[in-house]
Amino acid sequence: MSFNDNNFDLVTATNSLNLSRDPDLSFNEAMRVTKKNGIIVVADLLGWKMDRELKRRIFADGASFYSYFKKRKDIEIIEYFYGGPYCEEYNKEQMDVFVQHIICVRKR
Repeated sequence: MSFNDNNFDLVTATNSLNLSRDPDLSFNEAMRVTKKNGIIVVADLLGWKMDRELKRRIFADGASFYSYFKKRKDIEIIEYFYGGPYCEEYNKEQMDVFVQHIICVRKR
């Protein structure tokens, strides 16, 4: 399904951008369908797994997640916050630790 350009006032991306093969393509698509002055909310769990290569995740930490948006000239950051950690046990010896990061931006 394809949406028209400048179609939505609000677009959300939850737990998806960080695992996307091409975050620029994904975020640019969100920008394309968002109206001028519309809001885009991106929420991702950033963390690590003991058995996963670091290159699988686009953003290694909150600083790289935030700076991805900060460098863009076509948006204004409205709010950025994070919380956690959240732990998910996947075996008896190791724990995965994640922190939820949420950024709200306005399309210029």
